[in-house]
Amino acid sequence: MAAKPRARFLIHPSIDSLVQRIAEIGAKTPADEVAALRESCRGKIRSYPIESYLRSSTDPVAARTRYDIVARFAAGN
Repeated sequence: MAAKPRARFLIHPSIDSLVQRIAEIGAKTPADEVAALRESCRGKIRSYPIESYLRSSTDPVAARTRYDIVARFAAGN
């Protein structure tokens, strides 16, 4: 009988830190670092709905902008 795989629980970086890391990407940033950051953004977007992020923010307009930056980067745009 094969062992049942356990769910992996990951702690994703905050939206704010992801936005900062996205802003720091330059032409000389290695492709593997960009890919890893993109995957971190995808994980955050999957695990943290925008409604939850907006509820926890004091400035909903800025929060939506930051969330959109992460979502667009995760999508490859």
